[in-house]
Amino acid sequence: MNGLDQLDSPTLCLEDVLRTDELGRRPSRAPDYAAENRALTSLTETMVQAPRELLQKLAETARQLCRADSAGISILEVAGGREVFRWPAIAGPAAARAGGSIERDAAPCRLAIERDSVLLFVRPERYFAPSASADPPTVEALLAPFRRGGRPIGAVWAVAHAEGRGFDAEDARLLESLSRFAGAAYQTIGALDAAEAARDELERRLAERTRKLSRANTALRTNQERLRLLVENVRDDTILFLDTDGRVSDRNEGTERLLGYRLEDVVGGPIERLFAPEDVHRDLPGRMRREAAARGSAAGEHRMVRADGTRFWAGGTITALRDPAGDLQGFIWIFRDLTVGRATEAALREAQENLQLALSAAHMGIWSWDAGANNLTHDANLNQLLGLAPTATTQPLEQLLERVHPDDRGLVGFALQACARRGRPVHLEFRVVRPDGSIRWLRHQGSRSRGPDGRSNQVAGATVDITDLMETEEALRRARRQLETRVASRVGHLAEEHASRSLGAVRRAIRVALRVAGSATRLAESADSVPQVQAAVRMAAATTRAAERALKMVLAFETARSRVPDEKWVEAIWTEVRRAILAGEEQQRRRIARELHDQLGQYCASLIMGITALQSRLPEGSELAGHLGRLTEIARQVDDDLHRIALELRPTALDDFGLLTTLSSYVEDWRERTGIAVDFPSGGLEALRLPAAVETAAFRIVQEALNNVQKHARAGRVGVSLGLRGDDLVVIVEDDGRGFDPEAAAAAGRLGIRGMRERAVLVGGKLEIESSPGAGTMVYVQIPLRSDAEGSTDE
Repeated sequence: MNGLDQLDSPTLCLEDVLRTDELGRRPSRAPDYAAENRALTSLTETMVQAPRELLQKLAETARQLCRADSAGISILEVAGGREVFRWPAIAGPAAARAGGSIERDAAPCRLAIERDSVLLFVRPERYFAPSASADPPTVEALLAPFRRGGRPIGAVWAVAHAEGRGFDAEDARLLESLSRFAGAAYQTIGALDAAEAARDELERRLAERTRKLSRANTALRTNQERLRLLVENVRDDTILFLDTDGRVSDRNEGTERLLGYRLEDVVGGPIERLFAPEDVHRDLPGRMRREAAARGSAAGEHRMVRADGTRFWAGGTITALRDPAGDLQGFIWIFRDLTVGRATEAALREAQENLQLALSAAHMGIWSWDAGANNLTHDANLNQLLGLAPTATTQPLEQLLERVHPDDRGLVGFALQACARRGRPVHLEFRVVRPDGSIRWLRHQGSRSRGPDGRSNQVAGATVDITDLMETEEALRRARRQLETRVASRVGHLAEEHASRSLGAVRRAIRVALRVAGSATRLAESADSVPQVQAAVRMAAATTRAAERALKMVLAFETARSRVPDEKWVEAIWTEVRRAILAGEEQQRRRIARELHDQLGQYCASLIMGITALQSRLPEGSELAGHLGRLTEIARQVDDDLHRIALELRPTALDDFGLLTTLSSYVEDWRERTGIAVDFPSGGLEALRLPAAVETAAFRIVQEALNNVQKHARAGRVGVSLGLRGDDLVVIVEDDGRGFDPEAAAAAGRLGIRGMRERAVLVGGKLEIESSPGAGTMVYVQIPLRSDAEGSTDE
């Protein structure tokens, strides 16, 4: 709850309305030095030409520069024996109170004087006395004290009446600068009052004319001195007074600090000596004086030369000074050093260009979404990924959803809304349809940024094109299916060929046996001696052996025919083929992950170091430092996304540290990305390394199960357990989500479930799924750790 919404309680303390520390946390707008210079010049002219109007002019200037609804000046005075704050000048809706007063203790200005510093109040009327209330009410009030003789005597203030208008550090700086004018202006008006009193005294006492004229001259000299003090108190700008010929007649202390010239070095000399020779050659100082004489003032940027010969860019305004008769009396030139501003702008552009190069090399884009205003901003790289013109754009969320594939729109909208409302990180993959009709896969990752109040509707993140990765995985799946078909066809041909050869051999053996049997029969019929009978017996025995061989061939043929439909020996071939395919996939994943980490990861790290080094050279709290800080966060987000993608492809820790360490890191990262609570107990595996094939299969199964939970389950809590049961590794992933029908999913050919089950089978294990609609889901995996069950999916 922020300061504008809280504290309706009847008991309040000062800290409930005094919120000065919020100025340092709020985003600050960039200084508009040109507008500030014009305002200071206008105030100087008013002081010279109409000093009594200076306080009102100062109030109007404070209202304009600070973008306030009302602004004014409060001065502490004694009236009727009590201290009150009087309002000599007010601009804006509160102007009706001008000339009035308020008790000292009932006004917030009391604290500005007591603490002698700039203060920010949020709805101060809740704390101070009812007499401090006013119509319209005060939502925020910014106060800066001004001094006379080194002592605070009043305050310049700016007020916001409308909800949603908040002041920032730039407003505080401007108001503090104007307070210095207010102190000098108050002294000047006091001097004018004294001069008018002297003039009235002269009119009443003609006899004392000479003495009164002397007093008036003294007051006039005092006013001139105070005017000089006013100019000297403006330390952030250089102020030069010129005569009508363009020669320097006076200068403030800022001139010596910025240019290095002493008073005697510049007074009486031409202004041209301070300009770069090329600008003098173009008659830039003369042209600006002539323009100021004709139009009242002239502004521009120019190059100047310090006393030591160094050059710098300056920007400022020259104003013509005229007497009441309109005759030109000289000029006042106010300017400021622009070197730091120009250098930081160039550095910011370079940092932005480097970031865009890194994003372009990684096929990434950056986006942010203001859910309250429904403004979705894309950088040039993201629009290029969408097939649009490579320029940054801002549009409603609905325009992005129009480019999302119809099947994925609901998922994208739900994820972004959940991130904005509940802070749930965005991590999803979806398809977009480009204007030319082509379909690309994108991975969206982001998170909600938090403001000073701890709440925010701002969501920001990065997007990477993963079409090539998805196409590679699909190509691998197609290759697997094609290979399976070719193996099945080849196995069938081999079986047929083997059967044909066996049948031919059987037939030949039978023919031989028949021929031998016929010969033995004829020999036995014609035998007329014992040797002939023995020969007939041997031929009969040979016939028997031939018949046995033919019978064995027939049996072998029948056995071969009976084995073809069972496909047990085909399944063995299938298993080896699948293992080879998975090994190829893991090798590809390892290669791509290594390229992402070693190449693009190093590029992002160098970019972050460069931006950080640049940021360290800037003044703390500057607006550009804030911009570079946001660029650093974006670069870190890109680096985190690259790391996450590499982790999804192939975590190197799996090869180096084993299954338990890798799963612990992955589960923690998944919890942070999704916002879903995860319990991860494990027992007996702390110092145990499992076979490489088993570790890879278990990790991929858990990875796919958690991916299914994120995409489909809408769960609030997930449990992942890893342990040993006898000689088996047991892995369980369960959630409290909406569940599903496993049989229907299997009939639909869900690739995620099929892939998990296939990985378990290839290492000799089994996978079971228990789930029903509305009752959550449990994935149970049991893998034997015996040596004969080990596969080789990693080798």
